[in-house]
Amino acid sequence: MPLPFESDQPELGSLTIRLPNAGPAGFSPAGPSGVQFDRFIAYEVSSNYLTPTDGWSFTLAADMLSDNDRNALIEGAKVEMSIDGQVQLTGYIDTIQAHGSRSAGSLLTVEGRDWYSLAVDGHIDPSIRFKPSQTLADVVEQTLGPFGVTDFAIDAIANRNAITGRIYGTPTSKKGKPLKSYVLHEIKPYQQEGAHAFVSRVAQRFGLWIRPAADGKTVIVGQPDFDQPSRYGIRLRNDGSQNNNVTDWDVKASRGDQPSVIFCEGFGGGGTFASNTLRTYIVNPLVVSPIADIDALIKRYPGIAQTAVPLPALGSAIAGGPIPEAFIRALYLKDTESHTLAELQAYARRQLALHMRKSLSAHYTIEGHKLGGQPVAIDTIADVDDDLGGVKIPLWILDRRFSKRAGEEGTKTVIEGIRPGTLQF
Repeated sequence: MPLPFESDQPELGSLTIRLPNAGPAGFSPAGPSGVQFDRFIAYEVSSNYLTPTDGWSFTLAADMLSDNDRNALIEGAKVEMSIDGQVQLTGYIDTIQAHGSRSAGSLLTVEGRDWYSLAVDGHIDPSIRFKPSQTLADVVEQTLGPFGVTDFAIDAIANRNAITGRIYGTPTSKKGKPLKSYVLHEIKPYQQEGAHAFVSRVAQRFGLWIRPAADGKTVIVGQPDFDQPSRYGIRLRNDGSQNNNVTDWDVKASRGDQPSVIFCEGFGGGGTFASNTLRTYIVNPLVVSPIADIDALIKRYPGIAQTAVPLPALGSAIAGGPIPEAFIRALYLKDTESHTLAELQAYARRQLALHMRKSLSAHYTIEGHKLGGQPVAIDTIADVDDDLGGVKIPLWILDRRFSKRAGEEGTKTVIEGIRPGTLQF
């Protein structure tokens, strides 16, 4: 059954912003339900998987605001943003700017970030120490608890379903290992290190990434989900059909910076690559190079371990069509932080992913904020059928930006997609 590809009509008020506890000390001048805005001069809500906190801004016509509205808009006020009842993020107001002119009138622009920005801004106590017997769960609880984190999840399934309002391919069991199974080396914070920066640094040792959930209290400590089914359909056809849902596009394919094979060495004896006992290699599936030449390079290092390409990255490379190369481009990298083969292989997969990600950059703009009735969310898969950009494979959504522009009718969403499997930690 084909995916629904239609985008929603770009209605003017598709985004709703609510201040549930408006006013100082939780006092709400508008009553228990707080205040709510659904008509804007402009707004923008940005979400990127690699950015730990989502940023947003909205502009209102100041002369249209009631006294309750004005009193509610103060720095530090809690904000909830939703689309048709699905909460997209919970955050706090950072900045309020009054501006305008005689011709344009008086405007009020409000800027802020999601709730996790507190942990991004605040530092961890430099005297804290974590012992080898402690776990990643201990680090998350002790470091992020003071910033409002009360729960953590090992995958983003529940958060995705809450944001989109749809359940897609929910597995019968959780992905990944419980955080208590990740045992630490002895670690301590750097001077002036942020709370998020510290806990993220530790999590990445285990190949995990930290993102806030939309509920305002949960952090997701997991990996990008490349194995989920496609949730959206993006169509850009040149066959004269009316089934296109893309208004603007920017697609760039490149063979630049695509090595044929990457050799990696870790922390080990010998001092040179040839004598190091901790070595591995990984072959780029995007590049078709002479196999005999690659084998000749590998045979120079007897006993070297091979690192397998993650299956999603391998699948996207095969589906998208490999790049033929007449000569070998090999990289030789060293990672002194890798002390075991498992750590070095994780490093090799991460380096390959960085290169593979550069092979395709795809940005699509749609009307409205939904595809097939669901708000667009990051860490999801979109099935792309693009004649003009030449993309005929599923893409993983790395970045999503909702916007309404002053002087323009309707709302827009800009989506950035990358090859599945090309983001590794």
